[in-house]
Amino acid sequence: MKRLVVAFSFLAAALVSASAADAVDVCSYTVTGALGFLCPVVTGNTVCLSKSAATGNCDVPLRCVARLNSFCLTSLEPKSGPSQKCAFASKRPPGLQCFQPPRPRPTPTVIAGTTVNVTLVEFSVTPDQATAPPGHVTFHVTNNGEDMHEFLVIKTDLAPDMLPTETNGSYEEDGPGTDLLDEIELIPSGESRDLGIDLEAGHYVLICNMVHQEEDELEVHYQLGMRTSFTVE
Repeated sequence: MKRLVVAFSFLAAALVSASAADAVDVCSYTVTGALGFLCPVVTGNTVCLSKSAATGNCDVPLRCVARLNSFCLTSLEPKSGPSQKCAFASKRPPGLQCFQPPRPRPTPTVIAGTTVNVTLVEFSVTPDQATAPPGHVTFHVTNNGEDMHEFLVIKTDLAPDMLPTETNGSYEEDGPGTDLLDEIELIPSGESRDLGIDLEAGHYVLICNMVHQEEDELEVHYQLGMRTSFTVE
């Protein structure tokens, strides 16, 4: 999923106060950190969120990304459990996407298959092998660049530079002739993420679909070369 990013600054959005109208399964959180430029919330604000699979049951801290014309990273602490109404004067910034941060987990059961190490930098996607046998493939993706990146696995017979695009030049997700199978949405600079996926024989394209606003210049990572072929055979 593409992201709109401002280098060293974070997403700006208009502040929208939540109304007292009835809602369904909403949760209140306290903003404990907001890093960016013109963030839609500030430390100490109360934020009202609708429950989702990504945020859980209102009982764990969250990290959020705001995405409207710029970029903002926010941390939230739970304030109350599920409710039918947003708390008075709470904020519901449009475009705020929240998720639970990774938790330490026991060592998982090893799944037989192939591990492919992928390096992301400005502006390339480089796997340590271009092919893998059919079955379970684990992409171990490391962001060695300075920008935020993401990682998409697309099944397609098209060449990497011929994917359908949006008007800004980014990849049109699930556009004609393509099937977006899975993705890692946000990989901060210097960090790694794993994506395990079962792949059948065929042709695939691996890309970063981030859209990055650098002052007056729009950097579309897909168009700048963050794409490569991958074959399962």
